[in-house]
Amino acid sequence: MTEGQGEKAAGSLKRRLDLLIKQDPEMETFGASGYGECHQFQLGEPLTEEAIAEFEASYAVRLPEEYRDFLKYVGNGGAAPGYGLEPLFSAVPTDGGRRGRRYLSTPFKHTQAVGSDPKQEHLLEAEYEGYFPGCLYLADHGCGIHDFLIVSGPCRGQVWTDGTCDDHGVWPTSLNFNSWYSDWLDQSFLQLYSKKLARSQYVQFAAPSPERFGQFLTILDRLKADERSGGLEVDDSVYLAYFDEKAKEYFWFPSETERRLWNERRGAIWNATPPEKRWGNPALEFPKEFPHMIAGLRNAKIQFGECVMIGDEQAKLSYFEPGNVFWPAESVLSLVESFGFTLLKTGDGRGPRPEPRSRND
Repeated sequence: MTEGQGEKAAGSLKRRLDLLIKQDPEMETFGASGYGECHQFQLGEPLTEEAIAEFEASYAVRLPEEYRDFLKYVGNGGAAPGYGLEPLFSAVPTDGGRRGRRYLSTPFKHTQAVGSDPKQEHLLEAEYEGYFPGCLYLADHGCGIHDFLIVSGPCRGQVWTDGTCDDHGVWPTSLNFNSWYSDWLDQSFLQLYSKKLARSQYVQFAAPSPERFGQFLTILDRLKADERSGGLEVDDSVYLAYFDEKAKEYFWFPSETERRLWNERRGAIWNATPPEKRWGNPALEFPKEFPHMIAGLRNAKIQFGECVMIGDEQAKLSYFEPGNVFWPAESVLSLVESFGFTLLKTGDGRGPRPEPRSRND
């Protein structure tokens, strides 16, 4: 690869990283944010050719070209697989530099995965001192697992993973640095897209009455407008006014005494029910309360989409839930059911769920 080609390839990685940053403003990509030292999509300042050459002369090695180009044209450390790319000068042992210089110029001799079999442990123990010879530390994945770049040996330029902490040995991960980084970008885009699909929810329901469906659209329009203008009102009564007496019957509006008695009764049933039978026991389910439903919609920042008739007496409501989603928002299902509609199917951007969600499970 010529210098111009190397700069072009590194620039392509940088443009794709910029796109990932743009599409992931919440930094949900693993390692971008959270516990520990995260890269937050930041990059270290690129290194000059002189700085890289000085490092190479000091350790008597020539760094793989793709890695050199990344350091020169993209950045020295930062956004990368795991918790981020280790800066060059901290990617070697720190015991005065003596072991680091010797290790980087000593070939890494392995050409295939080794160490996962207990009979092979001796093949690694003699050479492993936290670093393998001929290798640069690249990125930490947590739990003691990390990737390293081979700079000396028959597999020079390849990226391998060190899982010796879990007795998994070491194994090849990518043919070169660019493939390693590109694969991470691909996986990050895919995971981000999958999350967005999961959050694009829908519920399909029976709507035999056009009049009732129209009433439902009225409250839905109000909820849409409020969410888009900054969030739902704190005063629940604003929304309760859109529910007629029939819809209100779906909810429980208890007095303090009624709530206390219900809690006592539920506690007794809970204690008398074997643990394995508590889940799904209708007697232990909390009654539907209007304030709880509105609070659920408000706190989850549910963004309602279109609600249309899709067939003979059937309707489909689409909505987006910004938070992490495992099941459709209970508050949305309660909103639909309160108008007397029967739930038929739930799903997300990936398709319908294998079985309709049962409200009695």
